Amino acid sequence: MNKKTLLLFSLGLFSLMACSSSPTAEEKLAENCENGALDKCLEGSWNLVGLYDRMDLSAPKVSFNPTSTFKFNADKTFEFTLTSATTPSYVAPECNYDKKNCSPTQFGTWRMDGSTLYVKPTGDCMPIAEYPFTITVDKDNLSLNGRLFHDTEICGVGSHLVLVEKYTRQ
Repeated sequence: MNKKTLLLFSLGLFSLMACSSSPTAEEKLAENCENGALDKCLEGSWNLVGLYDRMDLSAPKVSFNPTSTFKFNADKTFEFTLTSATTPSYVAPECNYDKKNCSPTQFGTWRMDGSTLYVKPTGDCMPIAEYPFTITVDKDNLSLNGRLFHDTEICGVGSHLVLVEKYTRQ
């Protein structure tokens, strides 16, 4: 092989390598979720689909319009913006979030330990503590095995239901 042919071959090979695409953000997110990098999988904004009876996940028992949002930041802080429940049978007049003198947006920190999410609110609305949740998450869906910010919305539900939060990615 002469030098000119070798040079053309090398340039062709280099240009083919340069054309290969790097993974998109969505592909990287799916890879993180599939490979168990749950902290990276959680990062981003999530819309609350509703509160579900733990024994019947087929349809929400309490819905929200507009939806509440949960944002997990890369620096391990979170923002939770609460809306009011719109399912009339579950909302009692004394269950108004505003009457608790709470800001509709709550802040705090979060961390992962295995499949357990620890959320620590930093406002004056709830006792400052780490609240553990066993989560199920993929690139599009997040389910918590409990609820954190919705007690005021569901105070008329009664204690027979164990309600859990389900989210979809924004």
